[in-house]
Amino acid sequence: MLADYLLQIALLGGYLARSRDPPPGNILVWRGLTRLHDIAVGITIGAEQSYG
Repeated sequence: MLADYLLQIALLGGYLARSRDPPPGNILVWRGLTRLHDIAVGITIGAEQSYG
Protein backbone atom coordinates (compact mmCIF):
# COMPACT_ATOMS: atom_id res chain seq x y z
CA MET A 1 0.00 0.00 0.00
CA LEU A 2 2.69 2.49 0.98
CA ALA A 3 4.85 1.29 -1.91
CA ASP A 4 2.02 2.18 -4.31
CA TYR A 5 1.91 5.76 -3.04
CA LEU A 6 5.68 6.03 -3.13
CA LEU A 7 5.66 4.83 -6.74
CA GLN A 8 3.05 7.46 -7.67
CA ILE A 9 5.14 10.20 -6.04
CA ALA A 10 8.26 8.93 -7.81
CA LEU A 11 6.39 9.02 -11.12
CA LEU A 12 5.71 12.71 -10.51
CA GLY A 13 9.45 13.12 -9.98
CA GLY A 14 10.32 11.57 -13.32
CA TYR A 15 10.60 7.87 -12.55
CA LEU A 16 9.73 5.85 -15.66
CA ALA A 17 8.86 2.54 -13.92
CA ARG A 18 10.18 0.33 -16.70
CA SER A 19 10.53 -3.36 -15.90
CA ARG A 20 14.34 -3.23 -15.67
CA ASP A 21 14.63 0.09 -13.81
CA PRO A 22 15.96 -0.02 -10.24
CA PRO A 23 13.63 1.20 -7.49
CA PRO A 24 13.27 4.98 -7.29
CA GLY A 25 15.82 6.79 -5.18
CA ASN A 26 15.68 9.68 -2.77
CA ILE A 27 16.14 12.34 -5.45
CA LEU A 28 13.17 11.15 -7.54
CA VAL A 29 10.96 10.92 -4.48
CA TRP A 30 12.05 14.42 -3.40
CA ARG A 31 11.30 15.82 -6.87
CA GLY A 32 7.90 14.11 -6.79
CA LEU A 33 7.05 15.53 -3.37
CA THR A 34 8.09 18.98 -4.53
CA ARG A 35 5.91 18.70 -7.63
CA LEU A 36 2.98 17.38 -5.56
CA HIS A 37 3.33 20.38 -3.24
CA ASP A 38 3.37 22.76 -6.21
CA ILE A 39 0.22 21.15 -7.57
CA ALA A 40 -1.51 21.50 -4.19
CA VAL A 41 -0.50 25.18 -3.95
CA GLY A 42 -1.81 25.79 -7.47
CA ILE A 43 -5.14 24.18 -6.64
CA THR A 44 -5.41 26.29 -3.48
CA ILE A 45 -4.63 29.50 -5.33
CA GLY A 46 -7.09 28.61 -8.07
CA ALA A 47 -9.83 27.88 -5.56
CA GLU A 48 -9.23 31.19 -3.77
CA GLN A 49 -9.45 33.15 -7.01
CA SER A 50 -12.66 31.39 -8.03
CA TYR A 51 -14.49 32.19 -4.81
CA GLY A 52 -12.62 35.22 -3.59
